[in-house]
Amino acid sequence: MTLFGSDSQYREKLSIIRIFSLMPLFSGLLSGCVCRWFAVNLPMTLGKGGDFAGDIDVFACLKRWPNDLSPWPRGLAPWPSDTPKKGLFYRTWEVKVAKFYKDGQTKSLKRGKVRNIMSQLDVHRKFGSPNVTLLDVCLCEPGLLGQGASPFPQSAQAAIVERLTEVRRDGFGYQLLVFGHEDVQGDDVGLQAVSFGKGPFARSTVELAYPDVTAPREPLASLASEIDRFWEANHTAGPFQQMVVFCSSCKSLKIVSTKTDTDLCPDCGDDLVAQS
Repeated sequence: MTLFGSDSQYREKLSIIRIFSLMPLFSGLLSGCVCRWFAVNLPMTLGKGGDFAGDIDVFACLKRWPNDLSPWPRGLAPWPSDTPKKGLFYRTWEVKVAKFYKDGQTKSLKRGKVRNIMSQLDVHRKFGSPNVTLLDVCLCEPGLLGQGASPFPQSAQAAIVERLTEVRRDGFGYQLLVFGHEDVQGDDVGLQAVSFGKGPFARSTVELAYPDVTAPREPLASLASEIDRFWEANHTAGPFQQMVVFCSSCKSLKIVSTKTDTDLCPDCGDDLVAQS
């Protein structure tokens, strides 16, 4: 089964896992920063001292740029201004996945849903996230990116402009990631991604809006500390090889490989993607 043809109920989780298994996609999200660890699909109920419903799709601990070579415009870097040059900061993403078809049709990237999305981003902020970003992932039907034309149909462009207006108004970040695979006998083969920018700063993710940045607050700050301790005690490879997840069957954090072909809990064997 290809990612493009996967069950819509699980496509978002599968897409997130796929992104973090491929360095060209994963590295583009980091806006040039160094990653210490990242976690995916974490329930907010893990945060102590708060009663929040929902998940954090992607949660990352990053290291700021130590010099003036940062691709971020002055004053718009994703770390607080008082972060030391070798200091750490946190970022969370709300991920939405759309499908782009070769005939110009789109699915799940339409106008009219933006206020619900803004509400979800606001939950991140209330949870204590210091840097909240909307990531629109656009999965392209096999063959679309090989056609040479722009993959963005007019309806998708209108939806992106609508979202961009709202996230800028509310102080959130907005990134766009467009990629796809070839389908060979029902399996994904290769990687094609839209490249944004030129030269050394060209990447697979475009930064459409820069987020307002603050210091982390509770309960996210405590959750970040818990994940940090767990990562330091348990990881055996770097963030490009391993990631933090939560198993709802074990009710505990786990570290899993980004390169595995299965999405099973390493302890209980439960399907991490199918978990609610």
